[in-house]
Amino acid sequence: MQRVIKITSLLLCLVLVFGLAACGGDVNEKEKSEKLSIVCTLFPQYDFTRQLVGDKAEVTLLLTPGTDSHSYDPSPVDMVKINESDLFIYTGPLMEGWAAEVVGTLNGSVAVLSLSEGKRLKENTDIYSSHIEEDHDHSADPHIWTSPVNAMLIVREICDKICEIDPENAAFYRSNEAEYLNKLEELDSAIRAVTDKAENKTIVMCDRFALTYFCEEYGLDHIAAFDACTSNTEPSPAVIVEITKAVKEKNIPAVFCAELSNRKVADAVSAQTGAQVLELHSCHNLSSDDFNAGETYLSLMYKNADNLKIALGVN
Repeated sequence: MQRVIKITSLLLCLVLVFGLAACGGDVNEKEKSEKLSIVCTLFPQYDFTRQLVGDKAEVTLLLTPGTDSHSYDPSPVDMVKINESDLFIYTGPLMEGWAAEVVGTLNGSVAVLSLSEGKRLKENTDIYSSHIEEDHDHSADPHIWTSPVNAMLIVREICDKICEIDPENAAFYRSNEAEYLNKLEELDSAIRAVTDKAENKTIVMCDRFALTYFCEEYGLDHIAAFDACTSNTEPSPAVIVEITKAVKEKNIPAVFCAELSNRKVADAVSAQTGAQVLELHSCHNLSSDDFNAGETYLSLMYKNADNLKIALGVN
């Protein structure tokens, strides 16, 4: 009910914004530009898109760096940005539950790309999921981009859509696509070079888990404090006990925390086991410092590969 009220309020604000624009003549009229305007909800599709379009489009990231992607709701200003864009890119209804209602309000000139449409999403599962509280049921994992192989598919899909909208610059976009796909293939090879050498293929995530596709792609098992990106912040004591036990028994040298984490569980397990705490980035979103420093999907994933070397004991 609260979400319905919130969305309704946002829609009313949107109507008011457009109403004022109409009454004010050209006060808020969108400036004519030869560049495409593309709005992306999350960092992965934002980063993929900007690699493709270069200076041929203005790409906007809705999710502010440092904020939780799962708790985000669009502001009236965000909704205006979407409505005035040429292309709106989002992951899908499980990732952005608000998007379907917003898409329903868009004018016919806005193209929409839902990246999970037509894809079979996988369930989050982990070794100790039976210990997790009853309200933590397994759910489909919408974090499709965490596998670089999936990222290649997403890049192709985005490029196809952009070329459809702007065929005059299609050759430019296709050239950038080919170059970026080569970089993603190199990333994939770099990660496989680590995981293929690992004798122990179990990673420990002392946090929310959003890397189902990553682990499946590279043949990794995982133990996680939560089996999904739950809104809860505290795992049960039984889960912490089991994680600690597994780290000791398997002699695991490092445990992982997620990006933007408080590291509370990871630090607790580290204190009990001596395991190092490292970050395994799902690229949901990134910190303001990382964003301002120019971090990309590629740079974050290469850091993941380096941290995997330590956690999997690969020299």
